Amino acid sequence: MKEKNILLAKAQLESSKKMEQEYRKLRKWNHDIENHLLSLSYLMDMKKYEEAAAYYTDFTINPSIPHSSDKTEPQQE
Repeated sequence: MKEKNILLAKAQLESSKKMEQEYRKLRKWNHDIENHLLSLSYLMDMKKYEEAAAYYTDFTINPSIPHSSDKTEPQQE
């Protein structure tokens, strides 16, 4: 019974770590999207429509291109 509880606790800990990683990814994604929208809003307010269109194309059609906000987070164990 004790071994079962230990295995269950380890599984719960692992699941919790995975959930935390997913939560961090989601927060980063939300942060990045907010920054993209703010950048687009600024460009539109400044009537820089061609730049806004190019910016939009850059981050929607070429998502593999790193943006200034793309930084790797250190892995926590």
